[in-house]
Amino acid sequence: MAAVQAAVVACEDVAEGDRDEAAPATEKKVMVCRGRDDRQILLARTMTCSTEASEFDVSDLASPSCDFDSIPPTPNAVALSVVHDVVASPSGEPMLLAASGEAGELPFYVADLPGDTPLVIRVFRFFETKSDAATPWERELRNVNSGSLLWVPVHMQPKMHSMAGAKYGDWFTVHHIEVLAKHFKSGYFMCEEGSCPLAKTFGSTRGVEKLVTGKNLPEGYFWFVTPHREIDGDSLERLGWRHLSVEGPFDGTSFLKGWKAGGMPTEATSVQEMVNALLTGGSGNK
Repeated sequence: MAAVQAAVVACEDVAEGDRDEAAPATEKKVMVCRGRDDRQILLARTMTCSTEASEFDVSDLASPSCDFDSIPPTPNAVALSVVHDVVASPSGEPMLLAASGEAGELPFYVADLPGDTPLVIRVFRFFETKSDAATPWERELRNVNSGSLLWVPVHMQPKMHSMAGAKYGDWFTVHHIEVLAKHFKSGYFMCEEGSCPLAKTFGSTRGVEKLVTGKNLPEGYFWFVTPHREIDGDSLERLGWRHLSVEGPFDGTSFLKGWKAGGMPTEATSVQEMVNALLTGGSGNK
């Protein structure tokens, strides 16, 4: 794996009117990591530093994969402030691809980021009846399993995940969640009836390629677990994930019809284009 490098910029000055002399000021920090394909990944962070400080103490971001060298950002840098889809590398590792589907975007490896990097990802959750979308566990992904981008066609199409297709229902919601990069290596557990006692944090499978027929997909997909417990403190820190938003429900049958008409692609950018078309086209009524 190529070394990941990082740069830190000095604290921004805080306007005098916003300064609280009794408390340290909140400043902005940017870390730049260089991925194994030599692209730069911009990590926007906030932290607290004293009003006298001219630079941040970067010791809290020390990582075996990051050296704090001075690297100016480049025009093709990838910003982690956007929402990403999770896609699989040829070896089944999780990679991130901007969910907007911008032309020319290339995925980059989650493993190239420090473990405490917060990532905003898009996940897909299927259920049987449209009214289920209103339940608290479906609205907030409490103690349930969900899947990555490619899970949408794989779940719906017969003889892929299941012989009949749509095993868990043909309605789905789209969720934006924030997770810590290190938990892509945490264990995946199956939830049952809204209970998931074995999962302590957000967890993920490796890329799943095997189909029910025994054939393999050219690109894998991922399953996720999002455990929920009443806790004190930040759920991102304690559980490794935090729910941000939900859209839907959307009609999986409508997606499947368009996916078949488009040649049944499994390549990430093609699936992304079809999913985004359904979401923006309002095909959520049946």
